[in-house]
Amino acid sequence: TEGRGPRPLVAEGRLILHIVPLSAFSSRQQVDLLVAHARSNLFHLIGDLGPPSPPRFNFDGVINEWDHGYTQVFRNGIIEATRAPIVHETEGGKVIYGCDLEKHIFKELPPYINGLRQLGIAVPLIIMFTLEGVEGALYDEIRNMQMAPSKNQGIDRPVLSLPECVLEDYGADVDYHRAAKPAFDALWNAMGRAKDEFFNDEGLWVGDGSQ
Repeated sequence: TEGRGPRPLVAEGRLILHIVPLSAFSSRQQVDLLVAHARSNLFHLIGDLGPPSPPRFNFDGVINEWDHGYTQVFRNGIIEATRAPIVHETEGGKVIYGCDLEKHIFKELPPYINGLRQLGIAVPLIIMFTLEGVEGALYDEIRNMQMAPSKNQGIDRPVLSLPECVLEDYGADVDYHRAAKPAFDALWNAMGRAKDEFFNDEGLWVGDGSQ
């Protein structure tokens, strides 16, 4: 997105989440925008960004927005959700507070998917996560922002496009978390770790135990 889109993001470090139904390309099915607008509470912003502006219609569909992010429901069923900034300046350098970021993501991911279900969008869905403007940042698993970051290796590129994930069918929250887990395993691989340790054995994101 590079600062462009329905609401440009100019802060350092951006998260972009896309949920893309394959039906967006294989059929002419369109979202009922009146229903999407009425159920905009299912398409909250990612993170505690404060009270958003009232949802509104735009050329692309329906959008929830605030200064540091937006969630756009496109008329073909694609969702684009953003958050910025995700990179924080500390005495030790640039840091992404991973537990907080993932907490916000996995709080909103199930409602987004269930929102598409209520809009009558067919599965499968492709789920994609992109981190922009993150080169040199440490992805730190410590939840408390007042604590010094751990010494994981820094992210070595400005744009980190995590592996695409496929959700074959609608289900429960754990199914949606499990579907997205490979992307976050790859993110933790980027900092020299074997897997995302915030997931339990069933594939549910549970954080560090202090949630």
